[in-house]
Amino acid sequence: MTRRLRWWLAGILVMAIHVPALARISPQSAYDAGMKAFNKGDYGRSVESFSTVIWYCIDEKLKTGVPMEPEDFAMGSTAYVYRGVSYLKRGQAGKAETDFAQAEKWGGQSARIRLMIGEAYFRVGRYDDSIKALLPLVDADPNLGMAQNYLARSYYMKRDYASSWKHAKEAQKLGIPVTALIGKLKKAAPEHE
Repeated sequence: MTRRLRWWLAGILVMAIHVPALARISPQSAYDAGMKAFNKGDYGRSVESFSTVIWYCIDEKLKTGVPMEPEDFAMGSTAYVYRGVSYLKRGQAGKAETDFAQAEKWGGQSARIRLMIGEAYFRVGRYDDSIKALLPLVDADPNLGMAQNYLARSYYMKRDYASSWKHAKEAQKLGIPVTALIGKLKKAAPEHE
């Protein structure tokens, strides 16, 4: 083997070691692996996989000046949300909030991203944060049934039954199944019906 060929192969090896995500996995494969880990409750692996997606779709393109495509914004912002939820599940709220802010930045203030963030906060019992994320959505568009649903549930958990009733009725009008919640509200606060 010639000296030049050895240097070329050594360069390839160094690049493969320093850029493992580029060398071994596509962003879609990393996203799929992240979702699989997330759905299994393996939040450590989920964080790793979504970090690869974020690196590929956003960080590396910003660093190298490669133009970002619309799918980079969509996949990158969604990866930030799921990595943030994974951090929440691991008890790392500060990292989660940083990721949620990045998701909103790269997602262009999309209603879908805000809804995912509000739902994530609800699922980990952070009802004030859920309300804070979702109220602007329903103020801007009261026809967002799932936002109404999670607002109703968050208010119920805070024992603000009047607000819970209001959002539960809106969610029900929009076709969201809230029968169980309404049953609980009828027992807890029938006067607000």
